Amino acid sequence: MCKLIIPKKIEDKCLYFLNEHNNLEWSGPAWYFIKKDKDGFPKEWTLAHFHPLNLGTSAHTEYEPKDVAPILRPTYKKHKKLEKAYMGLIHSHNTMGAFFSGTDEGTLEDCAPEENFFGSLVVAKSGKHLKAFAFSWKDQYK
Repeated sequence: MCKLIIPKKIEDKCLYFLNEHNNLEWSGPAWYFIKKDKDGFPKEWTLAHFHPLNLGTSAHTEYEPKDVAPILRPTYKKHKKLEKAYMGLIHSHNTMGAFFSGTDEGTLEDCAPEENFFGSLVVAKSGKHLKAFAFSWKDQYK
């Protein structure tokens, strides 16, 4: 079983963005630290930082890799430890609950790295679930 840890400071930041943008989805890169089991498979993920890049619509948010480039150097300068973290994704579903839509599942497949792992967290203000987390990777069959 895999565990996700969200420190209180990061949880508060998520809640701030959910409350501030009540009916709009937002997204951006997220940095995770991973603890692996003896076989190298993740057993624990810790959300260390995230940077919202896009404020979308009530049903959609998206950003491009070119949007991430300008924030990398300042982020790593301010948070040196993130240089050793895994970059993934965070986005909101706000009022429809946290779950992985078909689009979200496609993103997991598209972003699955050849080596290591890609984490994705969906957060919501209300709904059946307030958080949904998944990670992807390419196995020997791609």
